[in-house]
Amino acid sequence: MRRLIFLALLAFISPLRAEDAKDNTLANSFNHTGMFLYYIMDKSSNTIISPLSINASLVMAYMGARGQTAHEMASSLHLTLPQNQLGDAYRKMTSRMGSGVKLGTSLWVDKNASIIPSYQTTIHEDFKGVIEKVDFMKPQSAATKMDDWINNHSGGKISRFIDPSSLGKSTKMVLLNTLFIQGSWQNPFPTQRSSGGQFKTSGGSIVNCRMMNQKSNLYYFEDQNTQIVALPIEGLNSNTSFIVFLPKKESAHLYNFYYAQDESKPQGFISYLDKFEKKDINLTLPKFIVSQKLDLKPLFRSLGINAALNDNANFSGIDGKKDLLISQSIHESLLSIDEGGIFAAASSGVTFSLKSFRETDSPIEMNVNHPFLYAIYDFDTNLLLFLGECLNPSEQSGPLSKEASASS
Repeated sequence: MRRLIFLALLAFISPLRAEDAKDNTLANSFNHTGMFLYYIMDKSSNTIISPLSINASLVMAYMGARGQTAHEMASSLHLTLPQNQLGDAYRKMTSRMGSGVKLGTSLWVDKNASIIPSYQTTIHEDFKGVIEKVDFMKPQSAATKMDDWINNHSGGKISRFIDPSSLGKSTKMVLLNTLFIQGSWQNPFPTQRSSGGQFKTSGGSIVNCRMMNQKSNLYYFEDQNTQIVALPIEGLNSNTSFIVFLPKKESAHLYNFYYAQDESKPQGFISYLDKFEKKDINLTLPKFIVSQKLDLKPLFRSLGINAALNDNANFSGIDGKKDLLISQSIHESLLSIDEGGIFAAASSGVTFSLKSFRETDSPIEMNVNHPFLYAIYDFDTNLLLFLGECLNPSEQSGPLSKEASASS
């Protein structure tokens, strides 16, 4: 059994768009799966994933699945559209994404392998991807070529993603998706208002961190349990926002506080986003950086995806044979938040409307000084692009944190 190496990068990904009922269904499926994956993953430290990136890569693989493998993947990913309609729905959904949300898709095929024409068409037309030939018998050279492609499609922020030791004579193809976002805040944080502050971590300790502050008219919702604010991102040609979910009481299990475990309510905390009103907010938010790389195979098994990962796999819709299985699935995400805006990268039908509002004399105080959930959400497609938790803003890891620290 030859290996299909399946890589999902958080800063990279194939996008989705929702412009009719089919597209709404697909967006809901993506969000549902991404939220559940996040629920079951380890969240003992700062975390970040891209529901869009992970789902897009899985759908690319699913488009070549047949038989029990296809049935199992469709069920696990909550895909209700027929397979022959999914590519068109995905293409329409992603066409709604703004041009500033940079998407990349590529299929890397061994020089001696062949791909059936229908799957080539799917990659080219539905995923707007490219197909490249490489020699996997020369793993270092093949890895370098793929890493160069990833680096070029991540704003130069993700490199050395491919481990050459994972490639070899049994490797037949590698699927890569990229998602890259870099924009400024619609309401920037004045640098002169930034200062040192304190943050109570999930472990109960107090850490010093850099706190940003602004008094602005922002999209906001609160009830007796939570405060939620949305910070629109400019420069993306899309209706995309960074959203902070802050429990009023500190919670030992932050995501559990928001996540609807009832499978009949896949939208979960996303339903809060229909309740935004514009309010005057005095917002204090920590600067933070997070980088995470995950092995997704154990999470896929928890979803119920098994056949695709073993010798029973049937991906004959890719090469006309039953000799492919998913041998590896890696996901890497990067996020940086500062006064000027946001940088995010990964290898996630109702339009956003505002209720009427009345100006208040005194701004609402929102001090994000304890663990919070965050998301990057696209209101044009109703898609979760990124999802994560900040448990300790002073905790930094990965290549982005080193680079950002040097420049801050």
